[in-house]
Amino acid sequence: MEEKPIAQQRLFTGHLVAVDELTVKLDNQQTAKREIVRAHPAAGVLALKDQRALFVSQFRSTVGQMTLEIPAGKIAPGEMPLAAAQRE
Repeated sequence: MEEKPIAQQRLFTGHLVAVDELTVKLDNQQTAKREIVRAHPAAGVLALKDQRALFVSQFRSTVGQMTLEIPAGKIAPGEMPLAAAQRE
């Protein structure tokens, strides 16, 4: 199955993400809508020590509790992804 993009509209622009609505044409010639969340580039690291994964604990308002996550962060303008990963 293939979807051919035929139109795109920006629905929302925030500090961290933007949301686009994509209209696509399907194989059967009907159209469908797709919502795409576009985020700033980021780098994450799966840190290992003695064959064990290391995580960071961080409070996330969206779920209202502490979560375990891999170290990660946004890539600054002009920064190489590897440099961002090493920073994290």
